[in-house]
Amino acid sequence: MYINVSQKKYAQGLLFHLFAGWLLLAMSSAFAQSAEDIGLTPAERAYLKSKKILRVCVDPDRLPFDGVDANGQHDGLSKDYFEIFSDMLGVGMVLPDVQDWNDLISKAKARECDVVSQINASAERRSYLDFTTPYFYLPLAVVTRYDRIFVEESLEGAGTQFAVIKGDIAIEKLRQRYPRIVLVEVKNNIQAMELVYDGKVFGYIGAQGAVAFAIQSLDLNKLAVTGSLPLRYELSVATRNDEPLLGSAFEKAVRHIDPKEAQSIRDKWIAITIEKITDYTLLWLTLLVLGTVLIVSLYWNRRLARAKKTILDTLNDLHDVKVQLEEQNRLFKRQSITDALTGIYNRLKLDEDRVIVKSGVWDQAAFLSD
Repeated sequence: MYINVSQKKYAQGLLFHLFAGWLLLAMSSAFAQSAEDIGLTPAERAYLKSKKILRVCVDPDRLPFDGVDANGQHDGLSKDYFEIFSDMLGVGMVLPDVQDWNDLISKAKARECDVVSQINASAERRSYLDFTTPYFYLPLAVVTRYDRIFVEESLEGAGTQFAVIKGDIAIEKLRQRYPRIVLVEVKNNIQAMELVYDGKVFGYIGAQGAVAFAIQSLDLNKLAVTGSLPLRYELSVATRNDEPLLGSAFEKAVRHIDPKEAQSIRDKWIAITIEKITDYTLLWLTLLVLGTVLIVSLYWNRRLARAKKTILDTLNDLHDVKVQLEEQNRLFKRQSITDALTGIYNRLKLDEDRVIVKSGVWDQAAFLSD
């Protein structure tokens, strides 16, 4: 059987459309099952079906974790999470225009946001938002100039000020742990960095990855992430609390994120280095002290060596003098009891010997030696 060219093309086209139709059917089936896979109740599925589109409020100034690109589209780590959430829940998502963090909070209170992509829970915020289990943890970090050394004790140092974003949950955490800390509240990352750069505040405290990203983006080569604090953001998805089915649905979505997929997302967006700046002033002072001690030790060792040599020479001289004196004494004693011309004992020696004999005491060895 022969098939002409037109028949062959028709057959190829038919096969292509059959394959495409099968693929779309399979994908539709997978998406249709996703809501059931995470355990949504009939009420939650009905709510999401009627909702269709969710308004997701995003902080535009917290990349690489949360942000908006030049086209007004969701960007950063949270974007990757919300693409998964969108598939799980079977809803579309749009981003209302948000100017900054304070504007985001205002819109959330006014019910202009159905969802907040990343936010730390607090008692005050629970009055208008429901929170999922945290899906991302982020340490607080400190940005300073390269010519300043950060240690945790400096947070409560006299005259030391730190910039923070106005309305940030970090303010509450910092004041609880460091009651004497002086905080300067600013509008955004850029303003905070400018204050640090100009030396008007000692440092800026914010989310570790976000502050490092801001330094790189603004090309502020005099600034660095010089420390981290034992405090962290516990970032959740927040939903308007007047629609509780939305909150329960997102809680299930967060709990069904594959841990490997979550780790892959974090690895993609996080590559932060804490700059370890050596306090060279302390190093030089230490070297100066050690050098001084070494020089003084060498000086005193030399002096002690010279003093020891002088003492030994003096002792040798005294020994020589002693030997000479003993010899002189022996000669003087010899001369005192002998005649200078004949060398025989004189009357003094003879009278002395006579006295000894008369007394009955006679030392023969001494006599012979004389």
